[in-house]
Amino acid sequence: MLVTLNAPLSTLHAQGTAFDAVINGTAVSVTLTNSATPVTNGMFVVTLDFGSGVFTGSGRWLDIAVQTNGGTLFTALIPRQSTLPTPYAVMANSASNLLGSLPASQLKGAQPRPRTSAAHSAAT
Repeated sequence: MLVTLNAPLSTLHAQGTAFDAVINGTAVSVTLTNSATPVTNGMFVVTLDFGSGVFTGSGRWLDIAVQTNGGTLFTALIPRQSTLPTPYAVMANSASNLLGSLPASQLKGAQPRPRTSAAHSAAT
């Protein structure tokens, strides 16, 4: 739970930066700051939009830091939080030019014959 001087916080400033390693590493994004972020029961939610080019499929870790309102320093929340490629996968790089269906005439190799279910065959 986030507290300051043994009292629960109601708002804070939050910063987020994407890194290429859990410890040390290189920042692969700008640092984004969300001011006056509400805190409820010690928890807060922020939206971080680093733009394109940050989540490319390689491992990324979010460095999150918070500052109390009126504070002068940000305190890092340790450890950095891992992000995985699956949640941010939007489209496979090799299929970026395929939108919609692919005609069978463009497929190479042996193609299986269409199957008809037994229930459908018996009904016709």
